[in-house]
Amino acid sequence: MPSNKKNGFTLVEILIATSIFAVICVGLIQVTQTFGKSASKAIATSASQDDIAQVFISLRKELALARELDWPPLKINEQRLEIESVNSEKVRYQFEQGILSKISEDRQMKLIQGLENLSFYRHDSKLLEIKLETGDKVLQTKVYLPNLRGF
Repeated sequence: MPSNKKNGFTLVEILIATSIFAVICVGLIQVTQTFGKSASKAIATSASQDDIAQVFISLRKELALARELDWPPLKINEQRLEIESVNSEKVRYQFEQGILSKISEDRQMKLIQGLENLSFYRHDSKLLEIKLETGDKVLQTKVYLPNLRGF
């Protein structure tokens, strides 16, 4: 006697399996998007920190090459630093509208974008403070100018 039993899945079983698969796919997509956003943010933060480190190194080199570290060859106001080197080349670091630029006699170069604030402050004839603010971070360095002569 032949059996009337059919091999295969019912429509209800297929719908349940498809629903479970769809929920798993949506969850994986959300996890992947979250991970991608976090990775992008980490890369951007790392790049901006590298840019800031390069600016500090560049400033230190320019200050080491300054003709004199007293006034007027080293001109400082709140958002601008002007340096005159031993060969009389003038370099200016200037902060305007969230952008720090390096301006020399023959070119202008954007160094960092997206800064909230930048300030140069000279405490006395020997100490220069540079403070950068980016979003949630404040980076600050103090340069003891007489030490730059050996740099």
